[in-house]
Amino acid sequence: MGAETHSEERTGDRLRRVYAITPEGRRTLRDLLRKALAAAPHSTRSDFALALRWHALLESGEARDLVAASSRALEAQRAMLAAGRDAKAGLSPLADALFDNAEAHLAADVKLLEDVQRLLDG
Repeated sequence: MGAETHSEERTGDRLRRVYAITPEGRRTLRDLLRKALAAAPHSTRSDFALALRWHALLESGEARDLVAASSRALEAQRAMLAAGRDAKAGLSPLADALFDNAEAHLAADVKLLEDVQRLLDG
């Protein structure tokens, strides 16, 4: 992949490798951060928390814009979920429980993104 280079240093009997990320590796890392920050925080296998830790590697304001885009996408998901719930109203108590759960997850993600946005703005 060419994402890293290394050199070797010898200290006594120990041989140690020192790795450095290449420009291509930095570009790949930034692309992965962008993708993770634009995804819902609690989606399956989300890398959002890890990407948030490294957000400073992106251009100034870019993380804030990506989180805002994620917030808009979550609001669209919430609207679609509400429409689905209305269309399936009275289907069964189990369906209601599943809708309740999905709404709770989306509401929690919206709250998290609001908090993150506020912290990134601060």
